[in-house]
Amino acid sequence: MARSHRSAISFSMVHIPAELSSATQDDDIHFNQLCKENSGRIKYMTICARRGKEAGSSDMFSPPPVRKHGTSLKCRQSLIGI
Repeated sequence: MARSHRSAISFSMVHIPAELSSATQDDDIHFNQLCKENSGRIKYMTICARRGKEAGSSDMFSPPPVRKHGTSLKCRQSLIGI
């Protein structure tokens, strides 16, 4: 836990150190899906919708951002080739 503030409280001859720290903790529950036949863990693949084949991370990209008033001609032409 990372502390966010360190201080002390003093009463005449008594000195009490105080520390303020964040109180967050990961309480999420994670479930694995298992295969009925062999109890193996189910994994998901990324499949290209046009080719029907698995796409790796090197095959993926994000299209250029869309401007407020629409995309430019250059962006439209680059998206047609996808």
